[in-house]
Amino acid sequence: MNGEGEADTGLLPTVLWGANSDMSMSSASSRHQQEHEDDMSFSTVSNPDMALMLLVSEDVNRAAEFYEEGRLDDALEALHLSWSVVRNHPSLADNVALQDNLAIILNNLSHIQLKRGRYEEALDLALEALDKRENVEDELTATLWFNFGFMLWKLERNMGEAHYAMHRSLQILQSLGRDDASSTDGGSLDAPTTQYDKEIATVSTLLLMVEFHCVGDTSHPIFMLLQILNEQRSNHGFEHPSQVKTLCSLGKQLMKRRQQDDTSSAAIFYREALRIQRHLGASSTELFSTLAPLGQALQSSSQPEVAMEFYKEALQLKGESIGSESKDTQVTFATVLYNVGMIQSGRENRGNPQRRARALHSFRLCYQLRKDVLGKEHPGVASALHNMGTLLLEDGKVSKSMKYFQESLRIRQKSLGPDHPDVASSLRHIGRIYQDQGKYQQSLGMHDEALRILRLPNGDHSSQLIEVLLGLGHAHRMMDAPRPALRAYEEAVDLLKTSNRPVEHIVRVLNIIGNLLLEMSDVEEANKIFAEASQLSGDDTAEDVELPCAAAA
Repeated sequence: MNGEGEADTGLLPTVLWGANSDMSMSSASSRHQQEHEDDMSFSTVSNPDMALMLLVSEDVNRAAEFYEEGRLDDALEALHLSWSVVRNHPSLADNVALQDNLAIILNNLSHIQLKRGRYEEALDLALEALDKRENVEDELTATLWFNFGFMLWKLERNMGEAHYAMHRSLQILQSLGRDDASSTDGGSLDAPTTQYDKEIATVSTLLLMVEFHCVGDTSHPIFMLLQILNEQRSNHGFEHPSQVKTLCSLGKQLMKRRQQDDTSSAAIFYREALRIQRHLGASSTELFSTLAPLGQALQSSSQPEVAMEFYKEALQLKGESIGSESKDTQVTFATVLYNVGMIQSGRENRGNPQRRARALHSFRLCYQLRKDVLGKEHPGVASALHNMGTLLLEDGKVSKSMKYFQESLRIRQKSLGPDHPDVASSLRHIGRIYQDQGKYQQSLGMHDEALRILRLPNGDHSSQLIEVLLGLGHAHRMMDAPRPALRAYEEAVDLLKTSNRPVEHIVRVLNIIGNLLLEMSDVEEANKIFAEASQLSGDDTAEDVELPCAAAA
């Protein structure tokens, strides 16, 4: 099937007639054409337009046969015949099936010209094919966007436009994939996959390569892994076991960067690895080793409910045998339990007692398994205890919650050292309990020590720092120390303004500051603060406030 001038990458534009092309999108797109071919296969011809449609279909099918046999010149001639039939009959201009076929013909002509090394002609044909699908978003259009982007990439021309083309292809495929997943039969124990996973992974591969090319970082480990993946696809197709390791390595490297787009891409590659493993009949241990990081990637890219489906499959695979599994598998199993607990106790589920109870159960199982496998002084054990304490506190079980927080603090101080940010988190939560109990001096001590740790040059902990400052402000205020309370609240509101927190949080703290200023008889400054709060909340009609009003911290 190799023709002269064949591109030196595994990412060749697809041929839409369903031949064994070098690009995985062929099977999806050939389904689109087959639907129209079925519509055209009538035993009798009742009008001239239908006869022309049948001629076009026959020419495309003949071209596919020639292409399979490596007869590129004959395939090209057959496609030119079908192309001329459609272009020379204006009466067919409004026929959707024929317009789709014309786009397919143009794409296939483009593909053959690319294999022959005629890149300029290939690019022009790809662009003309895309023009036929304006304002249509289906798998054929996604294919055409991919092919157009590939041509630009191959010619090293206008990488910005190539990136846009690949991004559009990915957007369409992901939308189709979501629709496909939502319509999948829920009777299977396997987590949801879609018929577009392979295509999405293929487009993502080139999209990332274009991005690295644009910034001139072609020596990056991720770019080199993408090149290895392309070579594997070229040599072995799209279901070879060697690709599983490469895809998982890509996912791991992308997760290290921790950006939203990177975690989404990591999920795509882990998902493709899982698809190949299922196709090859991989063992439960192999599937488990992919399901766990796939769930983490989806969770990190703000898809917790999708992540949950893959976590559930991972737990089902190893739940009964976990006691006899390797240490690495047991540790990963405990991490899956922890992440399930995090999803179950997410902010959107806090008002659901059943979800909170399930989350507490997940953290307990995680705690027990980590304690047995890693030892009772491990930081992972402390994390499970801390989250159990948080849920118990929300359920009003204060004394038990305090016990868990104090044990978590002890383990963290011993295993991580006294200046670790996780130690500050434990201190803050203990301080919160003291605050709720009216023990403001003890609360102040805990928050002061947490503040000392968070001010150390050990990373950005602004989110936790906000909570500590608010706790300090409240403790000082309850102890009739308005000036240190004011300083704490003012620093907190400055951090809030540069955070992603809702504007209501800023307004609430501004109102507390305003009330403090009134208590200190600084009416003029208080009115300025209240005016700022009113403007942020969209209430520009609020009048100046001159009397103190009660406000909870």
